[in-house]
Amino acid sequence: MLTCQLPIYPALTLSKLAQTTINTIRSWCPPLRNKVARPQNDIWFKFDPLKVVDAATLLLEKHGGRMKWLGLMKLLYIADKLTLEETGQSISGDFYVSMPFGPVMSQTYDLIRSNPAYIARNKLEDALLIWNKYIEKDEAAYEVVLRTPSNYQMLSRRELRILSQVYEEKGKSDEFELVDLTHGFPEWEDPREQGVNSLPLPISRVLTLLETSPRTEEEIESLRQEMEGQRNLEELLGD
Repeated sequence: MLTCQLPIYPALTLSKLAQTTINTIRSWCPPLRNKVARPQNDIWFKFDPLKVVDAATLLLEKHGGRMKWLGLMKLLYIADKLTLEETGQSISGDFYVSMPFGPVMSQTYDLIRSNPAYIARNKLEDALLIWNKYIEKDEAAYEVVLRTPSNYQMLSRRELRILSQVYEEKGKSDEFELVDLTHGFPEWEDPREQGVNSLPLPISRVLTLLETSPRTEEEIESLRQEMEGQRNLEELLGD
């Protein structure tokens, strides 16, 4: 099992580290991560790479066309969580993991990093083709760059509002300020404490620990059954 040999810095300190230290930390933590499966008994949404691309390109366009990939991942997670809180659905349909730099949307992470091993293992080849049409990676600068804007037709008005709100409130923060912020989210667990670099982060845990409107066990189970029924119907119809 691959582990990330990051030292365990206290939360809310990363933005204060010198850039040279940050680069050293990056060299210790490879882009690969230990395999984390979607929890079987959790709420399953259907991953939607078209909506992920729309959300990412919207944030990149607002940011002048390029952004640190870590910052983009944090903003996407924050928007996904806020949408989950408001609607009981996420923008992405992704599942979540806890990593040393905070909670992450798992398959979206794989698209951003574009690591061939993870793309193949998670059968994201078609999703990566969509992603690469709109977004490219500047590995040397740790950035993602907008190739061409999307038309954002896959996003609802509410999702567009939430993404715009997240950018207006958080988009000027640097990536490690966003890491500090997400380290304070109650659902996040530091995987380094268990000797790995990622842990499953069930959607049910996120819903239970929402700061303003936590869901009850009954509400979570109802949503889980609803999503399971929808998934079974899609499999029956061959979708």
